[in-house]
Amino acid sequence: MRVGDATRWIVAGAALGLAGACVAEYTVPEPSTAASGGECERAEVACDGACVALESDPAHCGACGQACRDDDVCDAGECRSSCSDGREACERACLDLEEDPRHCGTCDRACDGAERCIDGECEQPSTTA
Repeated sequence: MRVGDATRWIVAGAALGLAGACVAEYTVPEPSTAASGGECERAEVACDGACVALESDPAHCGACGQACRDDDVCDAGECRSSCSDGREACERACLDLEEDPRHCGTCDRACDGAERCIDGECEQPSTTA
């Protein structure tokens, strides 16, 4: 298999000797695959030519192409009615506003360049040795 190719898994209960089992097909993306000529960030994978976070993207919640219903959010890779674990819903994506540099403190506040989001505030990285 080439790096960057999605792996297709076919789960067949009959092949496992389970009578009456269903057959399901899943697309499992390779992490950090190239999308639109670039590399995806550490917590993202390539789906349909774009880098997405399967943990929070309501259009690709848990797997590429697995969309949540219009009234659900994507929380930790699962479609749910609300966010858990102190996460906040930003456009139906459950995010940690205390640590997410794209949504630092509020849904619409992104940190600049090398800044990190610490306790909901954008801060420059420490330069001490």
